[in-house]
Amino acid sequence: MTVLSKLQKTVIFMSVFMFTGGVFAKKSVYKNVSNWNFNPKAQAYSGDWQYFMSLSAKQKSELWTKWSQKNHNLKDWHWSWRQGWVGSCKSTWHSACKKILIDGLWDEAMVVRVKAARAIGKIYRNSGDERVAKILMNAYQLKKNTRSGEPMSIQMDILYSLKQINVKSFRKKIKKMAFKHPKTKHYHQRVF
Repeated sequence: MTVLSKLQKTVIFMSVFMFTGGVFAKKSVYKNVSNWNFNPKAQAYSGDWQYFMSLSAKQKSELWTKWSQKNHNLKDWHWSWRQGWVGSCKSTWHSACKKILIDGLWDEAMVVRVKAARAIGKIYRNSGDERVAKILMNAYQLKKNTRSGEPMSIQMDILYSLKQINVKSFRKKIKKMAFKHPKTKHYHQRVF
């Protein structure tokens, strides 16, 4: 018999929840964001998660503002909530999304960093935004995006996002950055 860790159970739950649209979750009892009290440092539970995913961009912005005023930045939330915040910016843009996505690139949880990198590529597709490209290039070089000197998948996600953003003047810098390791060099040659 296999025993699943708490992390594995959470990942399975969130995957099933997102895939099914939360049909197995309890209905939310909250009428508005201002009376929604929960612990952002604890794992997201089904009713809270369903309620969060149903919020409009305006309500998510209000919720972010409410918790920001209590000095809760993205890093202060449980990883499941951080992943939710980053994912929500891909589907419903609100005023805090730019900060959430950029903070997500430096998150401790790789799943959050990957989601942020992919979302940035999608949102800024063909924008030629040099500032965003520089941020991605800095995130690419984070030590926690490698393991024992080997690139992790996030570096490929960042390269792909850089391609999507399409800053023509950065192509040589991106190539030089990617060519530092055979795996990222190969990926760069296939994608660019």
